Amino acid sequence: MVAQSVAARVLYGTGCLKWFARAALLEAAANVALSLFLCSRYGLVGVAIGVAVPNLLMCLWVISHTLRGMRVSMASYLAESWLRPVIAAMVPLTVWGLGDWRVDGWLSLGTALAAGLVLYGAVVVAIEGRFPLMRMMRVPTVRHATG
Repeated sequence: MVAQSVAARVLYGTGCLKWFARAALLEAAANVALSLFLCSRYGLVGVAIGVAVPNLLMCLWVISHTLRGMRVSMASYLAESWLRPVIAAMVPLTVWGLGDWRVDGWLSLGTALAAGLVLYGAVVVAIEGRFPLMRMMRVPTVRHATG
């Protein structure tokens, strides 16, 4: 759901809601039908699958539809929205996973957090090539899409 939230807001902002609304109705119908079908066979797990599958398909469709409308390549979207954040997030996970961090008080907890997060911040600055806050403060240019 989070993956499509920005794409859905772009569609709202540009007024391109016709196909989005139809896809949302289709998702809801598929959600109910699949959940009812799988519930009798697999119980609560079936309902979870019945909710997750249509939602995943809807997320993928909304993202690709919005990218087409804004003339943004999938490779560019993945690099900007997924690849760099995943790389940055791996740094503290690696530090915390490989280190022998015994947390027995506030000082040791703070030290462990700082060890991962300071390196994380350095990687974010290196990946962005400048301070990320300056990038966020710029006003984005929105192209008007049709459809």
